[in-house]
Amino acid sequence: MLDKTQVAEVAEKDLGIGVQFSVTVGSGRQIAMTAGIPLHWDRIAIDNVLDKLGGAMERQTAKYAIDDIKLAIEQTERALATTRQQMGNYEQQNAAEWERSGRKGAYRQSESQVKQMGNFRNTEQAQLAAIEKLRKDLKDAEAKCR
Repeated sequence: MLDKTQVAEVAEKDLGIGVQFSVTVGSGRQIAMTAGIPLHWDRIAIDNVLDKLGGAMERQTAKYAIDDIKLAIEQTERALATTRQQMGNYEQQNAAEWERSGRKGAYRQSESQVKQMGNFRNTEQAQLAAIEKLRKDLKDAEAKCR
């Protein structure tokens, strides 16, 4: 049986604060890290522990982001190929329609066709920029995991 008459002595070195870092990684997965920090530690020692926990969480976030970034690159590259194919098909259809209509002279695009090709080019440029950014993000995430 527990003797309730005893008074527990608690020294200052036994006291501490709890710190928890939590982050969502990947598709809904969550990681939590907890550390107990003694109250007698100075600010620099506490900062070092917090920096280590923060760094570990950043690394885990980057680790899980790598697969997502690779998938986004693949999807954007497929979309770019589709855009380029559509642009080529559109150009061929316009040229074929020009010939079928019996127009004289060399093929030239109408104003609306020029605008549509401009839209294709804008989409292509946006996809190229997105791929470039994703590749940079992938490189940064891989560097954080080392």
